[in-house]
Amino acid sequence: MLNWSWFNVSVDQDYYYPPAAHDSLDKVMKGLPADYQDHRYNGFPHWFPQFNESEPAYKLLFADLTFRKRNPFRQAINWECDDVNYGRCDWLGITALDTATAIKAAWHSPINFKINKWVVLDKAAKAHVVDTVMNGFVYRKRSGAIKGSYNNNVFTIETSAVNAVRIYL
Repeated sequence: MLNWSWFNVSVDQDYYYPPAAHDSLDKVMKGLPADYQDHRYNGFPHWFPQFNESEPAYKLLFADLTFRKRNPFRQAINWECDDVNYGRCDWLGITALDTATAIKAAWHSPINFKINKWVVLDKAAKAHVVDTVMNGFVYRKRSGAIKGSYNNNVFTIETSAVNAVRIYL
């Protein structure tokens, strides 16, 4: 979550991922602190009903994209995965996990948030807000994590539940 920027667009009547869930996610992202934006639009369900209504969101997105420059060689990377097919982030990669026997490092803790309100549709497709207690992310598999940095050709690598890594030069 900290390696790239996040540009989120949410709507106030979303029944797949309701506003209260986005609000909880916002708190987590700002507390990390992640480079995160949430742009909330009122009066829409899960999608924008017509293209004209989505134009303000696209303008914000493209304005943000023109401002950003990707740096694939930044000096520090934190990365976590539960599948080595997704183990690479720029110049650093996890090539083998050890999630069965390894003890997690103290800095390797799951990021999650609670959702207390959810939107449920009745038989007439009318939305109702109900109280709930659920996690925003459901972790089905254990993960491994890596922290890497370099300075003056010296690489520092820390791992948690990882068996092998690769540095891409």
